[in-house]
Amino acid sequence: MFFFSILEKFEPPEILSVKKITGIKQLLTVTWKMPEKIIPSQDLICRVQYRKSYSNSSVSYINFILKKTGSRNLTGLWDSTEYSVAIRCRSVWSTFWSEWSKEERASTEEKAPSEKVDLWRVIESSHSAGSRSVHLMWKVYILVPLNSFPPSGRILGYKIQYFPENNAALKMTNSSTDKKIILLLNEEAYIISITAYNSAGNSPEAILRIPSTDEKAPQLIETVRTFTTNEEVVVEWITSEPEVDEYVVEWYEELETEPFSRSWQYVSNSTNWKTNKRDFKPFICYNISVYPLYGTKVAAPYSIQTYVQEKKPSAGPVADTGIPGKNEVTIKWKEISKDKRNGFITNYTIFYKPEDGKELNETVNSDVLQYRLKFLQANTQYTVYIMASNGAGGTSGEPKTFKTLKFGNVLEHCFPEESQEGSLLMNCENHVSECRDINTNGMINRDTEMLYNEEAEDSKCFSPCMSYIITDQDIRSQMHSALIPAKEIQPTEVLEEDLCESQQTSIKNEENDHDEVLKLEDFSEKALFNPYLKNSVKTREFLISENLLERNKNESKSQSNVLPPCQQNATGQSYITLDMFGLSTAH
Repeated sequence: MFFFSILEKFEPPEILSVKKITGIKQLLTVTWKMPEKIIPSQDLICRVQYRKSYSNSSVSYINFILKKTGSRNLTGLWDSTEYSVAIRCRSVWSTFWSEWSKEERASTEEKAPSEKVDLWRVIESSHSAGSRSVHLMWKVYILVPLNSFPPSGRILGYKIQYFPENNAALKMTNSSTDKKIILLLNEEAYIISITAYNSAGNSPEAILRIPSTDEKAPQLIETVRTFTTNEEVVVEWITSEPEVDEYVVEWYEELETEPFSRSWQYVSNSTNWKTNKRDFKPFICYNISVYPLYGTKVAAPYSIQTYVQEKKPSAGPVADTGIPGKNEVTIKWKEISKDKRNGFITNYTIFYKPEDGKELNETVNSDVLQYRLKFLQANTQYTVYIMASNGAGGTSGEPKTFKTLKFGNVLEHCFPEESQEGSLLMNCENHVSECRDINTNGMINRDTEMLYNEEAEDSKCFSPCMSYIITDQDIRSQMHSALIPAKEIQPTEVLEEDLCESQQTSIKNEENDHDEVLKLEDFSEKALFNPYLKNSVKTREFLISENLLERNKNESKSQSNVLPPCQQNATGQSYITLDMFGLSTAH
């Protein structure tokens, strides 16, 4: 008989009830019975196992000796917490336990919530005159350590009360089972309070003040910096008010537009905050703000941006070459979209290479979005692309090609000056346009010839190295206005043997051609370069009075018969340079 008892293994017991006792906190009573075939006089050892139903907390046990039917109180439990209970037994003479009974569940006595919620807000700009949206959000028990006894009270809902700061009689109340709500408020300052409640009562109030729209919050934080370690993100700040001892750290993705998606945490008696690196996504830019709290008021935030981890950009900038010149071109580009930067852009590098030539590059700061490449070869095809770089590397955009001009564009070297009567006087440098079929015959030494350009021919270019007075409209808006060549303007690029002849015939041409009209399509000849005059760059023009002009004409006629013959390349001979003077009548 004794030997049989040592080997005996019972069927598992049956739990009859697990229940709380009204008015007694933190306690559950468990009642069970053993199978019928257990010998009544036999003493039993039973073990009760209990744990919180919705957590990974450890399992607790109680061992005791009893007869066939038993009851036991479980004490030291958490308020308003559901527990799972199971029992197994064995004979005092046996070494084998029965199987565990089926689990039964019950909750402890409810208690009013003992801690206030963590309340925060996001205030949106006014949608219309006199209204704005305030996004309220809150968390429960965020300050309680994981292993400590938790605040008591199961939450059934939340009560939101708010009223104008200067008129508490206008208090309004809302209820919510969610942890967020949107309030539509006017421009006044408001006091908002939130309490959590259950059947046993309410939690303490969490109070926050919403400033008026015309209120300027003080700036109490001088600087904020952030850095990462292997496991943590660290935010540190310096405040100008040592008396402030509570702050809110707020963080969210830069591209996130939903206010309720923001995260926040209260910080007390410290000017630094740490959180696990896993709370932040890699390669995403985050906005981090620190708000000082003093009383129920919130001071102005100090905000910065950060990446917890970077990688090189997902795409490079696209180059826009615009219209090239003879020896230069302006390269423009746009910023990479924020979702493809993967880090802070530190600089841009412009790579350019002439056909069959060596690749060159220029680097500019991240705030520069255009750059002029100079000293390029004329009439040459170039390939250009731009690389954007961050702390983890650089990514290049698609290459683009352009070709520099064979000749410079005369119009891009003209600059306006204002004459005595408000007319625009255009001084053009010695550059040859790429316009074709331009005939310069008859352009030399004309006095009052009119150059008419139809509106449909606006794209044609002026004759190189001629000075014009634009009498009607701004050259930039009305290219088809009447253009009057300045008096006694000579071409600046002529053959050496034509110099003397030009001097002798200029006065005669001046008097005979007052009424002749030229059109752009009549020009076909190209100007030739004089090797002796290659360093002269501009035509100058002076405005003089009619009386002085008339006197100069008479003097020129009397001197035209005694001009010395032109001797080519004679020693000591004087040469006419491109710094020639054109005389225009001042009106």
